[in-house]
Amino acid sequence: MVAKRPASIRTRLHSYRLDLRNANEKEIYEALRKRLASSPGRGSLMNAPEAADQHKRRCRAGEVELSTTHFFSNQWNTTRESDPDGKGFRVFDWFEVYEPEPSSIRSGHYLDITPEMIALRDSVHVCGYCGEMHDAPPSDGFCGKCLDSPYLEPKDLKLTRLAPVSDSGVRRKFPELNDDEKSTLMPRFVESQTTLNEKRIGKRRDDIAKKLKDRHQSASNEAEGLLWLIDHGYSGDDVIYYHHSGRFSFGWRNKEVGLDGDVADKLTSVLSAGFPFPYDIHTGSRTISSK
Repeated sequence: MVAKRPASIRTRLHSYRLDLRNANEKEIYEALRKRLASSPGRGSLMNAPEAADQHKRRCRAGEVELSTTHFFSNQWNTTRESDPDGKGFRVFDWFEVYEPEPSSIRSGHYLDITPEMIALRDSVHVCGYCGEMHDAPPSDGFCGKCLDSPYLEPKDLKLTRLAPVSDSGVRRKFPELNDDEKSTLMPRFVESQTTLNEKRIGKRRDDIAKKLKDRHQSASNEAEGLLWLIDHGYSGDDVIYYHHSGRFSFGWRNKEVGLDGDVADKLTSVLSAGFPFPYDIHTGSRTISSK
């Protein structure tokens, strides 16, 4: 029986800011780097510039509660409940703020890596294609959650190979499928690509019904707008209804030339009587648009 994944894990976050121009702080930093680099279960150092602002604003030293809903080989999300803003934020096993050379400042944060964190990363497997996490990986070692993806191609089936989260970093390898794996995986892929399960059937039906409703509404809007123009005496035929935006366009055939200025002024007067849809009038020199 597979052990239930805990909802969260508690550990402690430490932060540092050291100036290498100070001999004592340089010694402390070098010892810290050596200790962190060799500590068991710690993911790779992260020093992406885009994460620096979050580190400075959110990552304060102290106890943190890590969510286990989805986690990575070198980083975690804190739980929303543990965040004063109620959002949760990203913390890294070891993060250092990127400082352009020749800065002497080294600042960052790191987590205490607990045995529970190590065990979770080693036991939970992740798909290299869709990121689905498996507490109990199937016996064939491949993810079955994304085989029905319309974007998945046979050449990418190797990406569905599962690996422990601890081995799923940027350097992860994806060996090509061997003959036995192909003979097992390809029939499942074909079946998933051509057969709708109950969930997909419901979604497809909902999508078709929505598309039909949208097209009916769009056709109704087009007819209502064109009939309004006829009823208000507009005889021009240089008008089109764009279904994707729900706007009427006048002078659309050649927008660089558009309608004559006097015609555009007259049309604006007609439309001001209450034309019920958004529109754009192209005159070449300018475009008159409703809100």
